[in-house]
Amino acid sequence: MPLQQSIGLRYGLAVAGQQVVINQAEYLHYNPLSDGSVKAGTFCFKKAVSGNGESFGYASSVGSDATSEPLGFVERVVDTYIEQINAENTETYPEGAPVTVAIRGQFYADAPADITADGLSVFVDALTGAITVGSAPESGSSAIDTHWKCRIPNGGTSALKGDKVIFERF
Repeated sequence: MPLQQSIGLRYGLAVAGQQVVINQAEYLHYNPLSDGSVKAGTFCFKKAVSGNGESFGYASSVGSDATSEPLGFVERVVDTYIEQINAENTETYPEGAPVTVAIRGQFYADAPADITADGLSVFVDALTGAITVGSAPESGSSAIDTHWKCRIPNGGTSALKGDKVIFERF
């Protein structure tokens, strides 16, 4: 691992999936298990998996078809062992790990692209899991309205791709 090249003067705003205001969120009535593709700070979908004659509630980063509705937003909860600490996918819940899924609240997320206004809708493509922000889904896409809104932190009016933004639903 290379040595640190620069020093910032301020702490980072947040990490994707972190609550903006603690204890204001509402959650699914159960915690689905990750299929190994669910990442904190994104949306997840229900995935049916069975074993030993029982059906288990699993979550996946993609839906079963283009009309799949997302279960909700994946909160970052650091209560699971992630094997490779230095790996880029430390936000991904390993297979079989319980996932905390919010259906309402305010959470930080990474801006999926440049965002030009505050209060735009958040869409997710059920086939790819890709998140977009805008007033309407892109034409020709299979993006589904999540009913969440995108807010720019600290009174901002725009955000660049990768900046921290707030996804909220009340």
